[in-house]
Amino acid sequence: MSSQALPRTVSVRKYAAAGHSLSGTIPLARLPRVAAAILQAAGPFAVEIEFAENEFGKRTLRARVDGSVALACQRCLKPVTIAVQADSILTVVAHDAEAKASLRDVDPLIVEGDELEVYALVEDELLMALPIVALHEQEDCTVQIAGFNTAAQEPANRGNEAAADSAAVSAGERENPFAVLRELKPGKQD
Repeated sequence: MSSQALPRTVSVRKYAAAGHSLSGTIPLARLPRVAAAILQAAGPFAVEIEFAENEFGKRTLRARVDGSVALACQRCLKPVTIAVQADSILTVVAHDAEAKASLRDVDPLIVEGDELEVYALVEDELLMALPIVALHEQEDCTVQIAGFNTAAQEPANRGNEAAADSAAVSAGERENPFAVLRELKPGKQD
């Protein structure tokens, strides 16, 4: 993929009719909504958009976006680097009613007029590709969760817990959690 800058807008009609494609990069500074949602980007985002017309004469495009971003880990609040990849095939529609009608069959992209806002499309694709919750792997995170066992420790502890539970049940030591309620109940007592 080349590192050339992408145009801000393109004519969907012309690009689809000719089967053109765009390939290049977009820096984070040109994507304010993405910049507000992340801590930083590891570099510009690589973008490839292929335009076509399908067998029904509808304009379609395939948008691929790749990059790496730093988000705040929701356990330790330190930066965690996440690879972000989006790959969508969209059908261009003129208005909301047409989008609703075609929603069952295709993923619609509403383009008013003929001009596609390339940066807005890339922003939308990146925002949808971001994880809802960013987390380090447990072993890489600086915050250790109380009671959390790593995969290596878990089977041994699980066996010890099961043995302790079965010993308590067999010895008849298990206490009824509702026994206190029996004492509070007025009238009939055991």
